[in-house]
Amino acid sequence: MLTELDRRDDQSTPTRRWLRAMVLDEIGPCHAGLEQWREAAEAHAEARLTFAMLGAAYRQARSALLEGVAWREAGRREYSRKWLLRRSTSPGRPGDRPQRTRGRRAL
Repeated sequence: MLTELDRRDDQSTPTRRWLRAMVLDEIGPCHAGLEQWREAAEAHAEARLTFAMLGAAYRQARSALLEGVAWREAGRREYSRKWLLRRSTSPGRPGDRPQRTRGRRAL
């Protein structure tokens, strides 16, 4: 699916960008499950940037949390703190408190 979205990049619309970000945000945990931490972090980073461009604050914050965890596991602790801190202090949706708590604990 990601290849198809990239192939049609000239037809990029907000919907296609959203879909691509969602796919990347699902690829990250796949890499994490294989302990490919850098790849996981990079997938979440790209998703985070796209969500930010689309104004999707909750999704951006969620991607930041997952990116921070992946960077931490990759051994880039100081870099990971930036994203974990951002997630632990960012506004979220109602009922989003567990993710903010998870971000604080991961620090």
